[in-house]
Amino acid sequence: MAALTLSQDDFLALGRQLVDQAIATYSQALAAHATTVDVPAPTAHPMIEAIVNRYGGQYIVAPPPTPQQADQVAALQAALLAKGVITQADVTAAATTLAAQPATTGLTS
Repeated sequence: MAALTLSQDDFLALGRQLVDQAIATYSQALAAHATTVDVPAPTAHPMIEAIVNRYGGQYIVAPPPTPQQADQVAALQAALLAKGVITQADVTAAATTLAAQPATTGLTS
């Protein structure tokens, strides 16, 4: 089974060491739920649910972008701006949205 690749930002937002504990807790809750009747299924943070349900609890933390990758993104952005595919307002809105995302996310198990 493939592993889900998390960005470092997502990994940090999930609480670093809490990721492994949340995966274990949610997996145990699902196993216990398998023997119940008429009881709602356990829930967790959507990212934890995806890691467990789709990827069998396996994940990889992606390394930060290299300077070369950052340069490629900047070049692509410049080309899209030059061709009118996106506007500077689009770039600003995207950056604002990313900056407004919470630094931490609560987990429920």
